Amino acid sequence: MDDSLQELATWAAPLVATLSDSARRRLLRRIATALADRQARRIRRQQNPDGSPFEPRKKASAARAALGRSVRARAKASGPMFEKLRQRQHLKAANDAAAATVGFLGRAARIARIHQLGLLDAPAPGQAGVRYPARELLGLTSTDRAMVRDFVLDALAHGRAAR
Repeated sequence: MDDSLQELATWAAPLVATLSDSARRRLLRRIATALADRQARRIRRQQNPDGSPFEPRKKASAARAALGRSVRARAKASGPMFEKLRQRQHLKAANDAAAATVGFLGRAARIARIHQLGLLDAPAPGQAGVRYPARELLGLTSTDRAMVRDFVLDALAHGRAAR
């Protein structure tokens, strides 16, 4: 876990514990939804959490570029990456009384993990493995951390503490 994220968690935990169960659930739902929206927008901009751009896809080889249009259309090597992965059906926000989470489920989680960590994977069954460059799909920016801090302070200021 990032040091500043750990600091935020350490600071927020005792404050959030003073909220009633329903207020805590509302706060965590608000945080999870806002973070999922912000992650999707950042993925749409093709940026890592530190603001650097995603490493671009490899250019098609001359032999691949010479193939028929239908093959190139299927490859879609020129469009933005992760167009479907950032959609709500794949990028999920969840919460309970104890935590808020943002992540991917199922096959989308496998694809996201490979790109998040820069792992080795076969692009199709029977093909040789390819090491994908690390592209941080999920991560918190300093603005995200400030938003979480503001949400916590707002929940405490509006008197939703347990009585």
